[in-house]
Amino acid sequence: MTMQGPEYAVFTEFSPDNKTMTPGFNTRVFTDVDSQRGNSIRCDFKTGAITLAPGSYHITRRSRLLPAANLRPEGDCGPIQYAVHSQ
Repeated sequence: MTMQGPEYAVFTEFSPDNKTMTPGFNTRVFTDVDSQRGNSIRCDFKTGAITLAPGSYHITRRSRLLPAANLRPEGDCGPIQYAVHSQ
């Protein structure tokens, strides 16, 4: 059976702990699939890498920060979410 219509996936990183931001790259790893349709979009939960089958995709990213009063160089970032869907 062939999938009809676009495929999509929404992956989120949730952490029970605060993650301190440091200079340079701050690697985050996805922990949850919020929603998914089809199997062309996959996430490796050990590395956080998203794998896409050949095609055209639209990718969006959303990150929720703590209130501005709490932001500082060593501040924390809330959940990060990526939404991917085929075109």
